[in-house]
Amino acid sequence: MSAYIVSENHIDALVHLALFGPINATNFHAPYFSDPSRKLEVDTVDILGREMVSENYASAAARYAYRDYAPAPPAYRFPKRLLATPPAMTTVEALKALQCYEYQSNEHEGWKDSATRRFCDQLKDALIRTLPGYDPAPWSL
Repeated sequence: MSAYIVSENHIDALVHLALFGPINATNFHAPYFSDPSRKLEVDTVDILGREMVSENYASAAARYAYRDYAPAPPAYRFPKRLLATPPAMTTVEALKALQCYEYQSNEHEGWKDSATRRFCDQLKDALIRTLPGYDPAPWSL
């Protein structure tokens, strides 16, 4: 496997997605992150972004064994100008961007039990529920 540091735009897009959902979704519900008491809101997106950046940096450092001299993750602030921007990704594009982030961030030991991985799982579940045909499909066969 490999790992690289995803761009700040990639993190911004995922945070924006988690707040507002994909462009084609009418039934998107923003997931929680870390635990159910931390609902994702405009006031908490910087925390989410920082956690996502930290996990991604930890992954690259673990993958390439430069833990002792790895660059520190940059401070993250969600660009507030994006709050006025409508969703830009479809559900499929969002799932692929999330899959890219997870692939680049899962190389370190702490990933499996991290709040960010749990958040990614919840976001993925929320996105899947927005796919066309999901609601009318039978639950049990």
